Amino acid sequence: MPRVPRSFAIFIALCVGLSACAPAAPLPTATLLPSKTFTLTETPAPTETPTLDPTETPTPTETPAKTIDLDINGDGVTDYVGTIKESHNIEINEGEPARQDKIRTFVNSDYNFTGFDTQYGYLTGYDIVTINNGERDLDLVFFRVKYFREGKPPITVEFSTLEKVISKFGFNDLNALGTRVNVDCKTPNGNDFTNRAKTVVTKNLELDDFETSIIFPKSPDWIGAYEALRLLKDQDITNLDLKFKLLSSQISQ
Repeated sequence: MPRVPRSFAIFIALCVGLSACAPAAPLPTATLLPSKTFTLTETPAPTETPTLDPTETPTPTETPAKTIDLDINGDGVTDYVGTIKESHNIEINEGEPARQDKIRTFVNSDYNFTGFDTQYGYLTGYDIVTINNGERDLDLVFFRVKYFREGKPPITVEFSTLEKVISKFGFNDLNALGTRVNVDCKTPNGNDFTNRAKTVVTKNLELDDFETSIIFPKSPDWIGAYEALRLLKDQDITNLDLKFKLLSSQISQ
């Protein structure tokens, strides 16, 4: 067994003796904090949400169709009440002038009518109007062309025809709005077209009796070709209604 030095043994004995003689430190006394007193409160009863009576969904009201009186032969008596099925318009404030100096007329002596074109104007709008003869519906087209004129205010002219007819000769719905068109017109030399002319037109356009009665009404109020041209060139006229006054069987773009 190894020998402990005498001086180290004396040092340990002194440390033990000092520890035994030291007074024990008093333990701290814990101070109890007062506990908080809670007051019991009643939980409020849930508020009932009032039940709302269901309301009926309002039924949308239909916009009444716009109707117009149509005097086909110009005698002042309404022949049909037309319903406007479609109406489209575009505003054109400037454009290339129509070459009214280039308007030429031609006379067909075989069928006794005069034809002319209007030169190019701008298609600014059209209405599709439905009429009924008591058996079936028939759609008419009223289309508006605006012509700019050298040294004169522009003039807007309204023409009429059957949708069936104009769709065969260049009418292309909204795609044609704003484009330049040239309207081909025909008027009789006299009070009415000859039976021969009516037969040819009816056959070529494949018109039934109802359609023919609109194109060729009884006791019509046709306008003469030269009178129509005079009105087209009149600087004091800015709106001209030629519906049912002449045949506008074709428009070209």
